[in-house]
Amino acid sequence: MKNDTNQMNYNVTVIIRSVGERTTDACFKIISKQVPKTHIHIISEVPFSKAVTETFKIAIRENRNWTLAVDADLLL
Repeated sequence: MKNDTNQMNYNVTVIIRSVGERTTDACFKIISKQVPKTHIHIISEVPFSKAVTETFKIAIRENRNWTLAVDADLLL
């Protein structure tokens, strides 16, 4: 059995919102060390309202306990 932190990492969907930032790949690589790659999605929707809508669509489809939306220039 995984500890609680690892279990949470498997119950999260991460959406990276990118509009061409040069840090998009770095953001993905960093997050993929913490969350399975299959749980990470990169979207490039504009305007921002469209990105929010797409984020919710993915979250509903993935049906995990948590959804984390990050901008591609945020390196965790």
